[in-house]
Amino acid sequence: MKPFIQTLHDDMIEEVSLYSELGALPVKRLSGKLTIINKTLADLKQFVQENPFADRQDEINFFKYEKPRFVSELYCAHQMFNIETQRKQFNEEILIRNYFEQELKVIKHFFIQHQFLYQYYQLEACELDAVLFVRGAESSAVLLSEPPDLDPGYSTKGDYLFANFIAFEKMQDYLINELYPQSERILPGKALTWTGVSVNLVELAYGIYLTGQINNGQATITEIIQWLEKQLNADVGNAYRRWHAISNRKRVTPTKFVDQMRDAINKKLDDDNGLNKRN
Repeated sequence: MKPFIQTLHDDMIEEVSLYSELGALPVKRLSGKLTIINKTLADLKQFVQENPFADRQDEINFFKYEKPRFVSELYCAHQMFNIETQRKQFNEEILIRNYFEQELKVIKHFFIQHQFLYQYYQLEACELDAVLFVRGAESSAVLLSEPPDLDPGYSTKGDYLFANFIAFEKMQDYLINELYPQSERILPGKALTWTGVSVNLVELAYGIYLTGQINNGQATITEIIQWLEKQLNADVGNAYRRWHAISNRKRVTPTKFVDQMRDAINKKLDDDNGLNKRN
């Protein structure tokens, strides 16, 4: 099942990207993208109907990871259309920037509105998978309203929301890159650059996030990572995949970098105390 789905997704992304590069009007690009995406979604649904899941975990994996990344492209196509059409209405850079900043606030509000499940998505938790990603599962007070696709044979409580998370993260990255090009992200004066391994920066970011050190704990993990990347001229890639790698560490402590910092601080304190006692 997985190789077919991956090929289907790769082909869809390749064809959609061609429309993104066309110089046509936004409505023409949107129409082309929607034609490709909707056809791919129909092919994916047909494939799932003709190839039953091997077990419950197989079903969970599909509705948690596979379907959302397809549907997210549909959401992204509509959002990009809105951005492109609105952008053409503004003829001043300051108005465009204001519009982009407002869009970022909308995205942030969506993440805050769904904070519990967004954190669940970010941390790749699994405790509620049987409720969120199994068809016909009973709902819960902490969870969701009915998904927009009411086909009970092809919908779960969480797959459409996870698709929204993926789409909003992509749009957030796009808007930030438009507002703050990479060349403008380095601090004036002596630039500081993260030269350690990227996974250590992710571990540090999650430590800051999980202990609520910024904005009274209201800053999201995405905001913290992007802030660290900007300040330290770094690129951690897919932070959530790196976090998953941290959580799967077997032979060493999961908090390897934080433990190294703790040991280094304790050694410094011990050395300083020893020096003070000798003096």
